[in-house]
Amino acid sequence: MLGGGKETSSPTPLYTCLVTCTTPLSNTTTSMPNLCVTSNSTSVTPVSSPCGLFVGYWQPFVVPQAFSMDQSWMTSEMENLCVAKSHQSKVAENDCVGTSHVSWERLQGHVWRLSRDPSGCRLIQKALEDARGDSERALIASELRNRVWEALKSPHANHVLQKCISTMRPCDSQFIVDELTHPGPRAAVLAAEHQYGCRILQRLLEHFSSDRLHLLIDNLLAEAIFLCNHNYGSFLMQHLLEYGDEYHIKILLNELTQHAAVIAADPCGVTVLSKALLHPGQEQAALANVLAAHPSC
Repeated sequence: MLGGGKETSSPTPLYTCLVTCTTPLSNTTTSMPNLCVTSNSTSVTPVSSPCGLFVGYWQPFVVPQAFSMDQSWMTSEMENLCVAKSHQSKVAENDCVGTSHVSWERLQGHVWRLSRDPSGCRLIQKALEDARGDSERALIASELRNRVWEALKSPHANHVLQKCISTMRPCDSQFIVDELTHPGPRAAVLAAEHQYGCRILQRLLEHFSSDRLHLLIDNLLAEAIFLCNHNYGSFLMQHLLEYGDEYHIKILLNELTQHAAVIAADPCGVTVLSKALLHPGQEQAALANVLAAHPSC
């Protein structure tokens, strides 16, 4: 989506369109019915698709005030040209995304930028899926190092992080866990509270062994009651009951049993309790007895 710039008070209207030639225009006159549109500006901007394919140049065209009566026609023509070139750019991008394999060489140096773009993030995810091996996936993900928290908060880059976790070997994506826990014990809780962060943590529970997540899970369980009653944290607690190891599940079930009344009073907490009651064992039985003894729960 192209954003419009601020309006100026200049009496001469300035229109911007996408030039179809492969070199910038200078001192150029474009003929249109009943008027001439002249460009004598050197202010041009190359335009390319996220795949690096050249599209054209953005360049301002000045319309003489004498032809103001025809500006509506000219504006329509300019818009048609821009729409046509935008479509061409989109087709080129789709062709690139639709290729059977997107080579690492074409993405090198652009992974972080593309990861934050709606179309670019899908391109990076496809590259991770179709990579020729673990080493190529590791190269792609290397451009996300030291940017995990920023990616976690992005509506687009968070999907790339999730794809890294689901397609890469844990030893290659361990940097995600390390960066999430590095700020301190409560960092994992802050991630769990975030609408995208909780998804990242869910993917980690699905694809990482508990020994790689031991510190992270311990930090989460330290505030288990708070997370159980949180809009996003409750989803993570349910995931922990499904994918966690017996040691951590036992700790969580004991917390649920001790604070059943507080958790049952919250709609989010009720979903966690429902999940917990599906887990067989003595802890589940103890939780069920507490809930049965307090009908208000």
